[in-house]
Amino acid sequence: MRLLDVRRLAIAETARLRFSIAGNRECTIDEHGIARVPDLRGTPEFNLESEFALAQEFQMELVPRGKAAKQTPVSKRLTRGEVEQLCERKESGAHVAAGQDHDE
Repeated sequence: MRLLDVRRLAIAETARLRFSIAGNRECTIDEHGIARVPDLRGTPEFNLESEFALAQEFQMELVPRGKAAKQTPVSKRLTRGEVEQLCERKESGAHVAAGQDHDE
């Protein structure tokens, strides 16, 4: 599982995923797939992909859409294995949909 996979998951699920990185910082991948480190000032002394590879625990917050947008987001803790499973399900579902789209 790469950072790109989790970015795609965040977009597909309309969710925010957080994980800890070097120096007691936290990275948030938002529902648009953008990775942010809020207290980062200037060029980082770390590689985000490498830090992501070390992350073992994630916080996933589902962002309410439409009429439910005023509700409090649902949040849950996930292990790396659980996030990998979610990414695999999303990817296999995307391949099935793409295959169906081209079978005419």
